[in-house]
Amino acid sequence: MPGADHFTTKDGFSLGSWVSERRRDYKNSQLTPDRIEALNGLGFIWDPFEDDYQRGVGYLKAYNRAR
Repeated sequence: MPGADHFTTKDGFSLGSWVSERRRDYKNSQLTPDRIEALNGLGFIWDPFEDDYQRGVGYLKAYNRAR
């Protein structure tokens, strides 16, 4: 869910805060399996730093193949 971290809806709902709270809940084992499954089904990114790292590795691999 790239981009959701800083998004606020027209009616003022801070999706970014909500996403941060879900990540915290997940880290603290406070999400039920059905909620985890629902978020996973939407492509939820649990650790944005790991996601950025993996994306960088992918770009580096592509760069090395193209050389």
